[in-house]
Amino acid sequence: SQSQSQSQQQRAPTPFAAARLESARSDYNARIMPSRVVLIRHGQSEGNVTEGLYATKPDNAMRLTRLGWDQARSAGRILRERVLRQSRGMEDA
Repeated sequence: SQSQSQSQQQRAPTPFAAARLESARSDYNARIMPSRVVLIRHGQSEGNVTEGLYATKPDNAMRLTRLGWDQARSAGRILRERVLRQSRGMEDA
């Protein structure tokens, strides 16, 4: 029990080592994590128009309506023209 306690004490990092580890972890995360996350909801689906379909058709089988496809294309254009272009500009700076 006493030797187990001693080995646990030996494994505890010093405050300096803990700070270096935290700094390395933070640097690593900054390199691999995106600087921006964009969430886009799908366009209008059959289930949005006729809610009763949810009782007979699974969500993943719901098709987009014509309006839903227009909304999806519009969201894609906005993403490309505004969000992605801005991100590229920030990377070049």
